[in-house]
Amino acid sequence: GEHLRTIGAPTATFRFSRNLRGLALKSATDELFVCDDSSVHVFRATDGALLRSFGSKGTEDGEFNVASSIALNDTGDLLFLTDYCNHRVQV
Repeated sequence: GEHLRTIGAPTATFRFSRNLRGLALKSATDELFVCDDSSVHVFRATDGALLRSFGSKGTEDGEFNVASSIALNDTGDLLFLTDYCNHRVQV
C-alpha cells in the first residue's frame, strides 16, 4: 500500500515517552487514541494533529506503569487501558 501520513512524529513540543503499546480508533469523532508506556495521546486520524494527552507514570488513578493495550467500547464513550506493571485495567 501507499504511505499516507505519519502520526506522532517527534516535534519541538511532543515526543512519545517510550514504546508505543496500542491504539484505538473512535471513528465517530475521527480520534485515534495511542498509548505509550505512561500516557494516552489523542490525534485527529485524518491529518495526525495532536488533540490532547493524558496520564503520567505512576501508581495512582490516571497514572500508568507500562500501559500495554487500549480499547474503546462499541459506543466509544469508555476507554479501557491495561496497566501492565500496576496489574489492573483502568477505565
